[in-house]
Amino acid sequence: MRTWLARILLIILILAVFIVWLSDHRKTLLRDHRKMIMLAAVVAIELALIYLLRESSVLSVYLAPVAVATMLLTILFDTGVGLMTAAVIGFLLGSVLGFDFQSALVHTVAGAAGVFAVSHVRKRSHFYRALWVVPLVYLVSILAVELLRFSSAEVLNVSLIYGAANGALSVVITMGLLPIFEGLLNFSTNISLLELSDLNHPLMRQLAMRAPGTYQHSLMMAEMSAAAAEACGANELLTRAGAYFHDVGKINKPEYFVENQQGLNPHEKLAPTMSSLIVLTHVKEGIELADEHRLPDAIKAFIPEHHGTATMTYFYLKAVEEAKEGEKVLEDDFRYPGPKPQSVETGIVMLADAVEAASRVVDNPSPRRFRMMVQELVEQRFEDGELDECPITLRELRLVQEAFVNVLTSRFHHRIDYPDRDEVLKKAAEKNSGNGEKSPDE
Repeated sequence: MRTWLARILLIILILAVFIVWLSDHRKTLLRDHRKMIMLAAVVAIELALIYLLRESSVLSVYLAPVAVATMLLTILFDTGVGLMTAAVIGFLLGSVLGFDFQSALVHTVAGAAGVFAVSHVRKRSHFYRALWVVPLVYLVSILAVELLRFSSAEVLNVSLIYGAANGALSVVITMGLLPIFEGLLNFSTNISLLELSDLNHPLMRQLAMRAPGTYQHSLMMAEMSAAAAEACGANELLTRAGAYFHDVGKINKPEYFVENQQGLNPHEKLAPTMSSLIVLTHVKEGIELADEHRLPDAIKAFIPEHHGTATMTYFYLKAVEEAKEGEKVLEDDFRYPGPKPQSVETGIVMLADAVEAASRVVDNPSPRRFRMMVQELVEQRFEDGELDECPITLRELRLVQEAFVNVLTSRFHHRIDYPDRDEVLKKAAEKNSGNGEKSPDE
């Protein structure tokens, strides 16, 4: 009875520490009930498997697939969650196994090795590194522990075989489970984000054919956003993919957006209120298209958040000019519904959207002019409160601005002003002809 009470108290204490860590370092994860249920389920399944191994008289405790949980959570969330999970499961394993913390140490070290082995996975082929790292760490840690236990050669050999098999199978099982979690829970991992960055995606192909101006705008925005994300330490893959899909709602009515117009502007025949309603629909239709094509929630968030609650200034000012005497025009009637950017990545895309559009009308482009323009637009969004809910720091904002300037400068770099070919050849011919003529004195 005392032993069971001690185990329960220790398990409660370990889980409490885990929850406190999440509340301090991963608040957004803790608030997401779906992700927390998934995290709790992974830990619970691990504990159940460990308990079954303990009760089995045939199987070894070294077969506990701890590395599966740590690698899976690292890819789905981040390295910090994976490492913390390795430590938590290790301590829980030690408690369940009758306070056998030597075996717990083996699984904790191997689980941590799995975390680092998959921390930068972007392609499924990158799992090959984990396929030899995790088994190797299992072999080394089991060898150390069993030597300290003075185990016989037979026990040592069997334990090493179990450990190596566990390490290899853990990687294979993780590769098999990952697409299931991505599909069922609508998660976005580096692997899925890289796949979404392929411009052959059906939505991107539709955008290129039906709204070519928006397509080119999105490509340029993606370059700017990715460079800014890399500069400030945000998720570059997520930012790039989000920039690609941020305006897919314009597919249905491309002619109502200036980048797709060729002379005729249909808004000239519409009231400003009607124009604003038509423009607003591209956000709703973009979300519907994202749902139809099963885009991850992280990508779908870019569609409304890159506008935030900004005002459609052109239509608002047009309404003010056309208002009759005594008629009141409310700015809130010309605002996007939001929400404001909730992540650094969506905040970067919001800024890139404004900067890319403004860069098209800059006279005599130069680094100095771009720097002034970018600073003005960023300060405007900041003062309007559009970044109030975005966890971006002032230092990161400066890095983002500098990245934008660098990309724009490289895009509009100064070119040599080549002389007119025909004119040069004509002058050369006249010169040669003049040299060949004889003077009157000859």
